[in-house]
Amino acid sequence: MNDPPPASPPWWYWTIAGLALIWASLGILQVVPMLNADMPEPWWADTGYAVGQIGTFAGVIALLSRIKFARWFFVIAGFGFLTHRAWLFLLSGLIPTLPPFAPYTLFIAVLVDALLYWFSTASLRRNWLRPRVPE
Repeated sequence: MNDPPPASPPWWYWTIAGLALIWASLGILQVVPMLNADMPEPWWADTGYAVGQIGTFAGVIALLSRIKFARWFFVIAGFGFLTHRAWLFLLSGLIPTLPPFAPYTLFIAVLVDALLYWFSTASLRRNWLRPRVPE
């Protein structure tokens, strides 16, 4: 309970978090029309994608608020993205119909999520994140 006060993060922390906010906001803008569209995906694949995008957005908001729980949002988002990608690559049969570069670009969101998890963990080690929400 006697946690040291959080250190002040450097300018590049805010730059990375701001760029991540733009990235996550664009992801949220993709989720809304996808949930309203008549897609061939099963409900659990759509839900996995939505959980991935919303989890990334929540994690970035937690990073900007300097809350320690940020990295767990990125873990949840990673599982959501992997659920969607598992359906796409293993069960959908759509991969042969995609352009040659498309399978690689589908993992960009997973890679960004993993990098944000790493960034939040490094920020926690440097004492830039608060251990709990301030009262």
